[in-house]
Amino acid sequence: MNLLKNVKWASVSQIFKVIVQIANLVILTRFIKPDDYGLMAISMVFINFGLLLKDQGLSKAIIQKLELKAEVVNAIFWCGIYTSILVYLIIFLSADFIAGFYESEELTHILRMIALIFPIGAFSSVHVALLERESKFKIIAFVELTCSIVSFIVAIILAYLGYGVYALVFQAISYSVMNTFLLIFSKRFSISISGSLKLAPIKEVLSFSVNLFLFNIINFFSRNLDNILIGRFLGVISLGTYNLAYRIMQFPLQSITFVFSRALLPVASKAQNDNKNIERMYLNSVFSIAFLVFPLMIFLTNFGVETVTVFIGEEWKVTGEILEWLAICSCFQCINSLSGSIFMAKDKTKFLLRLGSAGACIHITGFIIGVNFDIVSFSKIYVVTTVINSILVIYFTTLIIDSSIFKVFSRVKGILAYSLVSLIIVVNLSRFLDEYAIFQNGIVNILLNSFIYACLYLSMIAVLSSHAKLAINNLIHRNSNS
Repeated sequence: MNLLKNVKWASVSQIFKVIVQIANLVILTRFIKPDDYGLMAISMVFINFGLLLKDQGLSKAIIQKLELKAEVVNAIFWCGIYTSILVYLIIFLSADFIAGFYESEELTHILRMIALIFPIGAFSSVHVALLERESKFKIIAFVELTCSIVSFIVAIILAYLGYGVYALVFQAISYSVMNTFLLIFSKRFSISISGSLKLAPIKEVLSFSVNLFLFNIINFFSRNLDNILIGRFLGVISLGTYNLAYRIMQFPLQSITFVFSRALLPVASKAQNDNKNIERMYLNSVFSIAFLVFPLMIFLTNFGVETVTVFIGEEWKVTGEILEWLAICSCFQCINSLSGSIFMAKDKTKFLLRLGSAGACIHITGFIIGVNFDIVSFSKIYVVTTVINSILVIYFTTLIIDSSIFKVFSRVKGILAYSLVSLIIVVNLSRFLDEYAIFQNGIVNILLNSFIYACLYLSMIAVLSSHAKLAINNLIHRNSNS
């Protein structure tokens, strides 16, 4: 079981998914209005919460356990089926109430349709957990890549035909159908129909999964309360602009940190009694993530508005203003996102629950203060709460593996410095080039600035970063031995 191999195949899947997401963003925003995106954002708050209720932390228990019995896997499978049906019925029956709360009748239809992903996806949740446990990320990559293509085509066709928000709804449903179909045929395991009511074996993973489930519930509310409060007090249009900025900010988290945290869990779980090995993998992952995420997000702190207006449209300018602040959050959250895998691998989900509760209090306090101002000011307050929470989480993550938060800072300080120096040079150079007509074209200007910035950053990394040189040498050494 190899972390680098896991990262490679998880990256293949995620890179393609990001390409599809970017294309999705650029194309669909031409056909779908901000208020439609706002409705979809509200719906996804409840759908994402339903996903937590459906899983209850049991799929991660499959990955984490050193010894896994067949009857435990079978019990988890049937438990997932039952809870998924229950979640679907809850959302279906409560859709009218939710729509009334947001004063939008259309939400009823959106919620009842998109909730179909629960009973559909329930039949494959154990399959993907078993594939991840066995580090078969190549198969997962193929499945996710295929689903992304199919659902993207569905969304484009429906958006072009004028279906608005329902293009996004059917994109989610088509992805779920294709994903379930392919996973069932990619990973087979013995399902006992007669054991469909025998859920007692779940007790073996209950302490792990219950604490993880409660953490996910708390984390969900602290992460999604912003959407609920913005939609209720600042309006659907403000929510649409904020949600789009948040999605752009989340791209590196979904595409890069998700890859590392997903690939890290099965490997770290196998080495759960070896803190030195886990520390090595953790710090290497921190450096790799920071190397990719920091320069992108630091660039957007100054060029967010220009990037959004050029590639999406002038009507989304406020989204660019929000993005310039949320980009700061991403630099902290990208490192923060590895912590969950470490806590799970070490079977410290009870500790994770306590830490999540403290973080929720920090974020919720910020949200309650933020809704009394405009949407940009709300975003600034979110930056402050994210920084405080991230420092807290990183400190305790390093503590449980006998490491130090200063080692984490040591791994990223060079990358941070090179990114900031590159940004300062590009900002000043851009002011000079703006005097020439050719560079006053928005697309030319943003592409040139990003190209110069990337060249400066990579040059400083190659010449000055000892960690980068070591990582490259290790990669070359691994490839020559394989």
